[in-house]
Amino acid sequence: MPRAEQFDTAYPDFQSTLYPLTETGNKHVMRNTAGIRDPAHLQRLENSLSGAARRDILRGAIPINKTFDLAHAKQLHAALFSELYPNWAGKVRPFGMHKGGGKPFAQPNQIEDYWRNATGAIRNADLPALGRDDFVSTLANVYANINQAHFGREGNGRTGKLFLDQVAEQSAFKLDHRLIDKAVWNEQSERSRPPVGYLAVRPAELVAVFDKITVDRVQPAPAQTLPLSPELQRIIDVNKRNFPTSATAIIRPGEASPAEGRGYQARGQERSNDQGYGR
Repeated sequence: MPRAEQFDTAYPDFQSTLYPLTETGNKHVMRNTAGIRDPAHLQRLENSLSGAARRDILRGAIPINKTFDLAHAKQLHAALFSELYPNWAGKVRPFGMHKGGGKPFAQPNQIEDYWRNATGAIRNADLPALGRDDFVSTLANVYANINQAHFGREGNGRTGKLFLDQVAEQSAFKLDHRLIDKAVWNEQSERSRPPVGYLAVRPAELVAVFDKITVDRVQPAPAQTLPLSPELQRIIDVNKRNFPTSATAIIRPGEASPAEGRGYQARGQERSNDQGYGR
């Protein structure tokens, strides 16, 4: 771990979050408590720390006051990023922002308005009773607003996805972010933003995305099999002992199961560990 670094936690503007280019080989690197000047090294550490924090939040080890508003999102943001970036984690950016020269996100004085829209959509929905279509539409509306708000210096996507996961906990559904390609998520998120000169978001652009990643929280119970009568069960047991087959043979201690050695792979081992929490 590089040397620890103490720095002024003031956050007046975008430039205050970056090291001078003369210290980073002309690369934009955010000031961080580890004093790392290499962007790839910093990204790896950031991903590791924020991923661990996300898991702790989901299992309840980091308590979050779930008010489903901007204050709630700021708690998540701080938990994910404050270890490396205490100057901006959990704080509303005090300056305008756009990415790649594209449309600007909300101005600082508009951020709370977009979050009020999102919170109102959550509180007006009877989430436990919502059917799938209404759930999808509600979350598309919520995310379109919080994405345009883009309240944080960085990490808005990860914070927004985690926020949506906690919204979905109140419903019959959950979100599997792995089911959508990151490029599609980013493109449709961009399409949901207001045209230049307008304020209203366009949630319809996100409906197909949320339809893709919404899955039932509780899977249907397996069909119940009626119990056999004691006499029929006795006949079956006698036949198994006297006439074992490859399908019903009794496995004795030390013997291999018929499935062993055939190259079977445990279910789930082929599943990616990527949880869809991109930057």
